[in-house]
Amino acid sequence: MDEIDIFYDMETGDPDDPIAVLMLACNKRVKLRGISIYPGSKDQVGFVKTMLKNIGLDDVLVGSRDPRSPLKGLQTSKIYRIFACGDFSSVEPDGLGHEILAELCAKYPRGLLISGAPLGNIYDLLTYHPEIKFDKMFVQSGFAGVNCIPIERQHPRYKGLETFRAHNFDLYLEGAWKFLNSPNIEKKYLISKDVTHFVIYDHELHKLVKKKTAEHPAWRLIWDSMEYYLKKHSRGKILHDPLAVCAAINPEIIKFQEVKCFYKNRGWGSIPIKGTNIFISVDLNYEEFLKVFLGEK
Repeated sequence: MDEIDIFYDMETGDPDDPIAVLMLACNKRVKLRGISIYPGSKDQVGFVKTMLKNIGLDDVLVGSRDPRSPLKGLQTSKIYRIFACGDFSSVEPDGLGHEILAELCAKYPRGLLISGAPLGNIYDLLTYHPEIKFDKMFVQSGFAGVNCIPIERQHPRYKGLETFRAHNFDLYLEGAWKFLNSPNIEKKYLISKDVTHFVIYDHELHKLVKKKTAEHPAWRLIWDSMEYYLKKHSRGKILHDPLAVCAAINPEIIKFQEVKCFYKNRGWGSIPIKGTNIFISVDLNYEEFLKVFLGEK
């Protein structure tokens, strides 16, 4: 099976963001070629570059949407210092996010773009590089709702709801609509929050990760970081972005429904409609997800 070249668009708001990067580093089916960060402060760039260096991936390009962003705080967070394997400093990116992504698309034309962030870098890529086309793209956002998921199969938090907030769409609405309406992306796959909430890094998954720590330094960083996290948050961490990454690697772990997305009363929803080429997650095969997450399939 051919190796998949991956370009990953990320933020740093939650521990599942670095977990997604480290998981990509571990998976033998993929090659992480570059990362774009939103909003892309030098603090964020320093964190990501240090983490990559400590797992032997310092050749991965790291771009920023806005290096002047005032976003800080990672350096004072213990869990991010664990992920980075120690202290880290603010550093300059390798370039602007859209420039890095465009460079990678030209170099690896069959590469796969995954976004687990507000769609600022994606907006810039589609705006400033209209020549670039994708046969598919995976984005962690959107909401399927009761129009697409029978109420008895909805997550308890969303029972009966038609719309709900979608973090990555909400924080950059222009980017969301640019992505959803772009003729340059043939098929758009959304990993919706009403499905991601079924996937949790809990103590049981932590035990499975512990068995992997001798295989790759990235697994050790995941285990060390989540060992600290689980002591403070015993219920675990929802794996929004890692699920999107796993779905991109093997879409068969997700059941998708072709839909039209809509925005109403500050919430996102979906209506089943053929011919839109927008596909949202409505169900999950958890056992198959685990195999992809652990690099076993």
